[in-house]
Order: sequence, then structure tokens, then C-alpha cells
Amino acid sequence: MKQPLLRLLVLMCLAGAAPAAQPVSPTSPQRGTAIGRAWEATRHYLAEHVEIGSRWTHFSLHDDKRTPEDTNGNGEIDDDELLAVSFLGSIIELDPQNSDRLDRLFLQWSVNRYWGFELTYDEIRAKTYTFWDGHTDGTFELQGPILTVYGEVTMWNRITPRAGVGVAFFDGNFDHDPLWRHAAGLLQTMDTENSTGIVYLLGCEIALNAHWALDLYARHTDAHIDAHYTIAWEDGTVFDDRGVTRFPMTNRAFGLGLVYSF
Repeated sequence: MKQPLLRLLVLMCLAGAAPAAQPVSPTSPQRGTAIGRAWEATRHYLAEHVEIGSRWTHFSLHDDKRTPEDTNGNGEIDDDELLAVSFLGSIIELDPQNSDRLDRLFLQWSVNRYWGFELTYDEIRAKTYTFWDGHTDGTFELQGPILTVYGEVTMWNRITPRAGVGVAFFDGNFDHDPLWRHAAGLLQTMDTENSTGIVYLLGCEIALNAHWALDLYARHTDAHIDAHYTIAWEDGTVFDDRGVTRFPMTNRAFGLGLVYSF
């Protein structure tokens, strides 16, 4: 056999003994590359430590209504009796404005199997109502992120109760009712300030399968909103400054949500 033909047969045998190339997903990095190893490490870390989800929450205010009493004994409510108990002026009610949407997003990062952090975003809205005719001056709003640290223990591989404490960082706002804001040709304004609040939470996660879980949630938030009430002419010139009033926004919230684990 001639040498060139022998060499060709040897090369063909070696080619046949080589393992076939494995198909590579166009969306996943190859395992043997540095990018592939980083991708696998990231996926493993997310699966072990990170969860994302969304909740529906319903809150109620601790101090939402105040009722004046006829302490003067004249059979009617006088201005002094009203002002003694009202939040400000004739405002006697702060009515919680709840959302019916599953739109409170949150992220949980487990440092280990016993404790971690949760970052979520929430909004607290309370509509004002007055004593004399029940009209509204507007709606107070607190919205912003809530960061909590929690401890948890998984039981029976499915149920994970947790408890935690944290801080809420709220932006304050007052959505003025147009009729009240421009009443009698004047310009009434509630300038609000940002605030922080202490948060206490209880929760329980119930696994549905390898990736999805049901989230049960309860939270108490100590919060308030400071509002500076002024009355001005329509050109903005203030002639009556009523100072700053603190409105209580301490509330309890209950929630139901879905959690996804990577």
C-alpha cells in the first residue's frame, strides 16, 4: 500500500473515533468558556439566594376617624368642640384608598437559610373628609421603598414562616381637591414633607412547586405625614399661615402574593 493512501486511512480512523460535537443552545454560553462558567455560577446563586414576586395588599389606618362630642351641653357641635378633636380644621376622617391590583413588587435576598433582606415598594393613600358637609379637601399620599431584614425557618420542605423589622422611606404628597384648593377665589395649599417609618412584618411562604410559592404577608408601619397649610390670594401671596400639622398614617396591612424562585 502506498504511503499517501496509508496516511489517509489513519486520518479517517482517528476522525471516526473522535466524539461528536454537542449542540449548543444559541441562548446559553458554552460551559467550557469563562462566560459559561460565570453564567452557571450566576444561575446557581440566584436559585439559592434570590426570589422575586408581587403582592396585593390591603391596609387600614390606626387613627382614621374622630368624632366630636357635645361637651358644652347645648345640643349641637360648636367650633371649639370640633377643633378639639379634628385632624385639622373640620377634617375628621382619613379614609384608606386601597388598590385591588397585584402590583406591589418585591425582591428577597436570602443571605443563608435563616435570614435575609426584602426590598419592596408600597403606597399609602388616605382621602380626607370634613365634619360639616362631608366634602373632601384632597388625598394624602405616602409612597416609596421599604427595606426589611427578616429571619425564617423552612419546615416540611414547603412552609417557610418569617418575621422581620425594617424602615420605610416615603415621599409625601397631598393631592388637592380642585374645589377646595380654589374655594372663595383663594388658593389653599398643603405642602407635605417626606418621612420615614419603622416597619414590622410577619409572613409565610408556601411552596407550590420547584419555582412558584404562595406568599402570605402582614405588616405594621409606624408612619406620619407633616403638612404645612397656607391660604393665599390667587396670585400666590400668603396672608394666612396655619403652620405645620402632623397627620397620623400608622397602619396595618395584609397581603397575598406570588413568589418566583430561579
